[in-house]
Amino acid sequence: MQDIINFTNCKQFGGEARFDENNEIQRLTLKIQYNGLCYKLRFGPHYFYHCISEYLGCSIYSALGIPAQKVLLGIYECAGEKLPAVACQCFNVDNLYLMTMDEILYEQQNTNFGENILNEVCALEQQQDFDAHELKQRFWQMFVVDAYIGVEKRLEDNWGCLFDRSTNRIIGLAPVFNCYSGFCSDRLDADAELKKIFLGQKIDSWFSLYDDTGYTIDNKPVSYFEFLSRTNNIDCLTALAEITKKIDKIDVNKIIDGIELLSKLEKNNFNKYLTLRKELILKKAQQINPTYRMLVKN
Repeated sequence: MQDIINFTNCKQFGGEARFDENNEIQRLTLKIQYNGLCYKLRFGPHYFYHCISEYLGCSIYSALGIPAQKVLLGIYECAGEKLPAVACQCFNVDNLYLMTMDEILYEQQNTNFGENILNEVCALEQQQDFDAHELKQRFWQMFVVDAYIGVEKRLEDNWGCLFDRSTNRIIGLAPVFNCYSGFCSDRLDADAELKKIFLGQKIDSWFSLYDDTGYTIDNKPVSYFEFLSRTNNIDCLTALAEITKKIDKIDVNKIIDGIELLSKLEKNNFNKYLTLRKELILKKAQQINPTYRMLVKN
């Protein structure tokens, strides 16, 4: 079980504030040093479940064997309050620079692919900065894991590669980062009534199955279940098979139970959330997708 870290007295290197529509501080970001390493610390009065989602999402990625950003949970004392905070280890240290996929794709092809998932996959195949097969493999791995944890805003600016300024070349894929929009965190942090429901009872399937990928096809929003149950993309379906097997083997309950900032009811609801999404999105898509059934049969 992880101890609750107090980041208040860590050395700081500046930061920024994000405001809501009422011009009130919604989230604060500080660059800090903790145990000799550089982190971005994110917290705020309306950012509790975002912090939990970032920590839990990256922890699940790591448990599944997919490199993820190192994250720590703790508190930061501000204006007399002890605010929950998540520290995310910085990528941009020494000669390394995080080059997001929107930078890579726009730089090469001078166009913005927006939110169309089919255009994005095509662009990954056509780019020449990094191995296309490895990029597509990571893309579909993230798509399946994000379907499991409910990430809504991955898109091109939320994943990428590490660029070495000393050699002026990409050296590999960056660990997965920005899992903050999973687990319905946007709604729980912004909607007091929904939070009241979440904290007052066990969650039902409607809560777990809010299923927006953030992507579109023909300008229409695409849900994870809709895409996974219909696609004939072999790379995607291979990732679905492999990731689902790994999910069955990891102890998600242990990861959640180790989060000291959560109540027993919240831990139960997060466990229920993941169980429902595994069964009603990932496994149900496997059952009804004809291409998937032929793939695993062969």
